[in-house]
Amino acid sequence: MRRPTIDQNVSPNLVPMIDIMFLLLLFFMLSADMTQRELEDVELPKAESAKPDELGGAITVNVSHARDVACSARPACRIPDHWRLGIGGRDFTDPERLAALLKERGPESRVQIRADASAPYALPQRAMDACARAGITRVEVGAAMSEK
Repeated sequence: MRRPTIDQNVSPNLVPMIDIMFLLLLFFMLSADMTQRELEDVELPKAESAKPDELGGAITVNVSHARDVACSARPACRIPDHWRLGIGGRDFTDPERLAALLKERGPESRVQIRADASAPYALPQRAMDACARAGITRVEVGAAMSEK
């Protein structure tokens, strides 16, 4: 009777295991609930001291709480309908109106978006989206002095 020979150089084939790991990773990434990311609260910075517009001719978009809205949660109001986007004292909260103004100014314009720390992030994001639709790439985001 012959004894079986044992090969000393046995190495496991890891390729199928790696393929399965990548498939599992892909499955979990695609099946994860990504809708919660949109609800994430972003903390905007608090300004210690306000500076005058140093951009020289830039369009300054201010995110501020509406003065005509009675709100018991001020200054920490997080209700998006209570906040406004304004340029030069005029209301541009409507995204289409803001995008039209920015398109009129042209893609070479510079935009500075100023927001308070208590402002909902959706408003600065709306202003950034309007800049993107107008083809404006030079956008700065800053903090406005919070009301005390």
